[in-house]
Amino acid sequence: MLLKLILIEGQHQNVVIKIGVSLGVLLSIDITYIHFYGKRRKYACGMERDRGTNYGYKYASAVISVAGIRFTLHTVPMTEFTSNEDILEELITEARKYVKIKAVLVDREFSNSPCIKKLEELNVKYLTPVIKHRKKFLQSLRPPCKAEMPLGPKKDQLCVPIIAVKDPDNPNVTLYYATNMDIPLEQLEEIIAVYQKRWTVENAFKSQKLEFLGKTYSINFAIRFFFWVLATLLYNVWILCNLTACIALGLDPSEQERPLITAFLFGVNMRIVFLSPLFDGGELEELLRLVIALVKQYLLKNLPEERIIPVYMMNN
Repeated sequence: MLLKLILIEGQHQNVVIKIGVSLGVLLSIDITYIHFYGKRRKYACGMERDRGTNYGYKYASAVISVAGIRFTLHTVPMTEFTSNEDILEELITEARKYVKIKAVLVDREFSNSPCIKKLEELNVKYLTPVIKHRKKFLQSLRPPCKAEMPLGPKKDQLCVPIIAVKDPDNPNVTLYYATNMDIPLEQLEEIIAVYQKRWTVENAFKSQKLEFLGKTYSINFAIRFFFWVLATLLYNVWILCNLTACIALGLDPSEQERPLITAFLFGVNMRIVFLSPLFDGGELEELLRLVIALVKQYLLKNLPEERIIPVYMMNN
């Protein structure tokens, strides 16, 4: 519903936002950790040592990989017993309720036989780097080329389509990707640029942790997950505010290298709005008031004084 409203608003402002049900979007899926310190590690998962700890709360998210429209469609908590293939199924199934998926971009931790089988079962296009455990087979390839690589144990082996291409930044390095995307041989190197869009989920995680995640000493798993979901929601509202600002100014959100409204400015205005004595708890109305305030402030700060501010952006 949120994306449908955005599309309608974009059409009203003669701005084409290419994230419709018919076009399809790239969907990035990844896992992140929130560091945990303490002796009672219930529900905390093991991870590579970082910042003095080997444990953290683990969350997986699905993010739209379109510049300027990096909405988190769904996020779920994980434990030591949660499998990556189950996470893929839940995130992709939920994401399909809102968008048509053009392809799923995943990291190396999903580059294994169970996960790729799950992606095939879900009938989605996928793209993931290949873990170089079959070095002799990979070294026999002459990029750019396509091949079929056996993956998994012999009794349940899976033949995975892979692509080998030279790294444009270092011709001595060969990159290998597993993908069922239909790509012509002469365009194989374009797969590198496609996979680089997976960084939108990394940027989303970074923004959520640094700008929106509340701090707590609680070891209660429910409270920890609540803080993570709240950070995700605030992040999405921030992205929505920037998208609204782009539409109001007639800009293409995908061409903006930096957000028009910073997370700090968003936080300051949000605090003013929601701590105001006029706040009565009307969810949609108060969110609209926040968006209008941010867009209006951006216009007043960055555009000439004689610029006319549309009526629908003025506070009544």
